[in-house]
Amino acid sequence: MTRRRPKAAGAHGQRICAVEVSPSEVDAGTELTVMARVCCPQGCNLTGQIVSIRDRDDVEVANAELTEFDGQGYMTRRAIMATELCFPPRR
Repeated sequence: MTRRRPKAAGAHGQRICAVEVSPSEVDAGTELTVMARVCCPQGCNLTGQIVSIRDRDDVEVANAELTEFDGQGYMTRRAIMATELCFPPRR
């Protein structure tokens, strides 16, 4: 059986990203754990690419590198993020 090698990452259509947050609810001012999994429909090798985690105003609050391939997608390590003490009201 021949093992399929991922292609080099390039500029093309949308990639698919799922973000897992634990716990699902947190108190303001505490920490939460974030982990992202990204898949490319064209089979690109995404190792080393950076996932940017942004707030609702599109300001980057954290980022994480894709470091591991699980056979279907590329995953970041778990990242710890501090939550804000006060968030503005939802728009």
